[in-house]
Amino acid sequence: MGFTGFPSDITLEAVLEARRFSRQNADILAHHIEGVPWAESLHDKPFSEEMMNNWKGKLQATPQSGKVYLAISPGRGELKVADKALPLPDELKGKSYDHPLVKKAFLNYTRRAIEFFKPDYLGIGIEVNEIYQKSPQIWKDYVDLYRYIYDVIKKEQPHLPIFASFSLHNLLTASQNDQTKTLAAFDEIMDKCDFVAVSFYPFIAGGTTGIEKAFRWLSEHFDKYEKPYAIVETGEAADKLKFPTTSQIIDGTPQKQANYYKVLLDFAQKKDFEFVISFLHKDYDAMWEKIKTFSPEVFMAWRDCGLLDEDAKPRPAYKIWKEYFDIPLEKTIYGFRLDDIDGNEIELSAYKGKALLIVNVASKCGFTKQYAPLQELYEKYRSKGLIVLGFPANNFGAQEPGSNEQIKSFCTNTFNVTFPMFAKISVKGKDIHPLYDYLTGAETNPGFDGDIKWNFSKFLIDRHGKCIGRYDSAVEPLNSLLEKDITFAIE
Repeated sequence: MGFTGFPSDITLEAVLEARRFSRQNADILAHHIEGVPWAESLHDKPFSEEMMNNWKGKLQATPQSGKVYLAISPGRGELKVADKALPLPDELKGKSYDHPLVKKAFLNYTRRAIEFFKPDYLGIGIEVNEIYQKSPQIWKDYVDLYRYIYDVIKKEQPHLPIFASFSLHNLLTASQNDQTKTLAAFDEIMDKCDFVAVSFYPFIAGGTTGIEKAFRWLSEHFDKYEKPYAIVETGEAADKLKFPTTSQIIDGTPQKQANYYKVLLDFAQKKDFEFVISFLHKDYDAMWEKIKTFSPEVFMAWRDCGLLDEDAKPRPAYKIWKEYFDIPLEKTIYGFRLDDIDGNEIELSAYKGKALLIVNVASKCGFTKQYAPLQELYEKYRSKGLIVLGFPANNFGAQEPGSNEQIKSFCTNTFNVTFPMFAKISVKGKDIHPLYDYLTGAETNPGFDGDIKWNFSKFLIDRHGKCIGRYDSAVEPLNSLLEKDITFAIE
């Protein structure tokens, strides 16, 4: 649960206050960065000092031990230039999203943003249904760009969840015909979206009276992708607001806002959302008074969506937020972090939605030959949702004496292993790794508990993180009963 770090005023004090609030009431921070420094990215020039100072400030707001969600966007129908960046270069003027130079520049920018922010989640499109609304042809060009960037970055960062977000409120207010067309358009990228990533502002979709219906609609149309959900941006108006020019009214109240957050967080808990990002922590009345003479009036719309009002007084929705935020996280397989065989820290939450076969392996064991059928099993079921995870351990007969580099070389050169391999750990005894302490514990994994007896013991985890099978070393990976259980796990 987290925030964007958006301040309530254009003062240093307000910026610092937003950071303090996030550190105390969140465990993830979102950075939504619209636009690209196209010239600098295309020609490998340094980003401006102003831009880098802004990025550094964003990082400082990250909660201790918190995660980072980074969302970048090439624009919502055009090539949008980032603030504090050079003008759009002549080479890119009039170019579409699928142009080779645009792809080159956006890829370079994406890489540099990842290098700086080191995100736990990456969005490479923000509310992309707005692109489709611009033009089906522009959407087609964006799809080409998106799929290109996804494929390249996924090869470089295989454990980084990547996706594009869409705005649920825009979909709900569209005509039935437009909904159908937009949903069909999403099919063109959902196979390369690791999450179903949603922004939702109910007051744009008519208020909080139909929240449950809105989430039912979401489930009916997106559960089929079998991807984790994430709310990448949300909020609800807590005060009545009238736009001076149009006289349009947003009929917000603190109770409506509280009702929305209660329904949202109940739904997120039920569906095991990856995260929920609330746009504002505090109303920005003070900021609006300073910028209203030169800002679009529509920017008022989100002014009163804070969990704190303009005087920093907590609203009922803040109490609900805290109640959910303070719930101790249930210990699951997804709560563990380990180094992979190359020394990169990996969160097992990266495998949410996949079935896992967890195996303690060794290079000098009589069962070492099982590497071959494990690889065959991985290749057979990977596209259906199975991931094999190998954990080298030297606990039995000192049969895994080598370094991580030696283990990797052995597995790759001898058995052509491509499934994820992790750094060497202990799977029993006083120095047992917490993951195996969890897997073998009577309280944490009842029914499948007990010490590991030898190399190549196997645990089968279903798509929801629940252990549904344990198999001794002698059970071959291509055993018909194990394959039957795998088929069940990936359903």
